[in-house]
Amino acid sequence: KVKHCSHQSLFSSCLMSAPEAAAVEDACRKEVEDGVEEDERLQWDKDKEEHSPEGSQQILAPHQVEAPSVEYRIVIPTKGRWRSLREISDSRKDAHDVRPFILVKTLAFLQKQGIPPSLVELWTADAEEAERYTDVLQKDAYWAGGEVQVRIGTPGVLAQRNHIVRAHEPGTYLVSLDDDIDDIFWKNQVGTGRLAPLPSGGMEKI
Repeated sequence: KVKHCSHQSLFSSCLMSAPEAAAVEDACRKEVEDGVEEDERLQWDKDKEEHSPEGSQQILAPHQVEAPSVEYRIVIPTKGRWRSLREISDSRKDAHDVRPFILVKTLAFLQKQGIPPSLVELWTADAEEAERYTDVLQKDAYWAGGEVQVRIGTPGVLAQRNHIVRAHEPGTYLVSLDDDIDDIFWKNQVGTGRLAPLPSGGMEKI
């Protein structure tokens, strides 16, 4: 759609100095941009109304869609995160927290999401690291049952991720996560920048 400006007639009816013309051009551009933004806002409102629960179709986030379940593995390349939170974190609030970093971050998130330990693999670079992680898992009742696989791969995160893929059967669904995840957030309102934490159970649906 072509937008017109109320200042345009000045260009054809007046002789202006260069600064005056520039000022009028800026005002015209702003008016046109404001009009475009208003059209976009109205379109958002229209889309929101049409796709609201009362409308013909509701916009759903991936974790809200009902779909057949698939078998998958959660793989976490990690190094040194068996150390305490206070040793790794730069935050003041963690200065005295002696809990293992991996238990406070990604594994705590997965526990909150109800992910079974049997689906989780921790990938380390050597036997010493693997032993450290195995010991740390025993400090949390949820992960202490021996169902989490602690596997030895190769040094370097890129090489490790490639190694993990090759270590599984072709066609296996792998969800590769970092080892420092606090939470996952999603946009829960159309047309806004507001984010909300992924609800419990949402991770597996994704």
